[in-house]
Amino acid sequence: MPDGTVDRFLLSLTDMTHHVRARQEMERLTRELQRQNAQMEAVMMSQAHGMVVYAPTGEIVTMNQAAESLLRYQPLERDMTVEERAVTFRILDEQGQPMAAADAPTARALRGETTYGTVMALQWPDRVLWVSASAAPIRLPDGQMLGAVASFTDVTALHALQEQMKTFIHTVSHDLRAPLTVIQGYTSMLLDGLTPDSDPLTRAGMTAIDRGVRRLDTMIEDLVAAARLEGGQMELTPRPLRLQAFLPELVNHNAAVLDASRIVLDLPADLPPALADDARLERILLNLLTNARKYSAPETPIRVSVRLDDDRLAIRVADQGQGIHPDDLPRLFEKFYRARGERRPDGIGLGLYITRLLTEAHGGTLSVESTLGQGSTFTVTLPVAVESPVV
Repeated sequence: MPDGTVDRFLLSLTDMTHHVRARQEMERLTRELQRQNAQMEAVMMSQAHGMVVYAPTGEIVTMNQAAESLLRYQPLERDMTVEERAVTFRILDEQGQPMAAADAPTARALRGETTYGTVMALQWPDRVLWVSASAAPIRLPDGQMLGAVASFTDVTALHALQEQMKTFIHTVSHDLRAPLTVIQGYTSMLLDGLTPDSDPLTRAGMTAIDRGVRRLDTMIEDLVAAARLEGGQMELTPRPLRLQAFLPELVNHNAAVLDASRIVLDLPADLPPALADDARLERILLNLLTNARKYSAPETPIRVSVRLDDDRLAIRVADQGQGIHPDDLPRLFEKFYRARGERRPDGIGLGLYITRLLTEAHGGTLSVESTLGQGSTFTVTLPVAVESPVV
């Protein structure tokens, strides 16, 4: 009003509730994101394996304490690309041969590949680090590449143990067998020189020596085979095998050892070929057939049957022997395990252990069913070959 009094006033109100709630939600999301980032950081830092996150061009974004301890990268090295960083050390593959930086798991992950358990050596002037490395790309849901993550596990001690194993295998297979071969050769020569008139005690003594030498040679062979299988040094060459031909041939070639007249084969004509290394499969079956002959009466049959079980071939070796004690069954395929009672083996408990390892190396399984006083059935499963058989 002209006299300065207020006749009326205008009040304008704006509803800010939406903006306040939006700000509060943004603050909540920011706190949640920070919490999740801290949680992921804590998980990464607590890993026993070395973990490294790389930018798309190869620079190190972050790494946990285990990786820092293993790789010992300097600050300048963290800002390098993978190729630039690889100049500071040599990369060797599992066989100790040079590996190109482009073939390393990290470089492959940055190209979009995923790798698992690549064993390699990182060689600096003052030290060598053997690692098992896995790496994978980091992508957004739309496929955009954000970088890569890699894990490194120190296997230097394991590699050293494997090298010792190789030395052990060489020592056993060569240095121990050399004098044993000499003993075996002269023993055979002396046995061949005996006549019907020779002293019976002399014949018995020479026969015992020959038997003992052969037994010792078998033990050495078992030790070497077990060491090679455990160290991954026994290579298999699987190929399609038609068991209808392979099994009769195996029995015929080993007739004297297996007491072939006792073996009954049940081999359907329409069986598909098995995928197996014929030399290793022969050892698997010889071990099972020899055990069946050893632990069953001479007048009883040993039945060998083969059936197609889904996508596997099941080879069963069944005897009518004394059977195996139930307490022995769970541990029968363990290393150096020797069963109780009358079934106690002559060897050192490696026969069935090696049989299991050889079967598993084929991608198969080995199992046993047994009843005391009635006999045992050992079952070997093998993959079916998809190619045409050569045997």
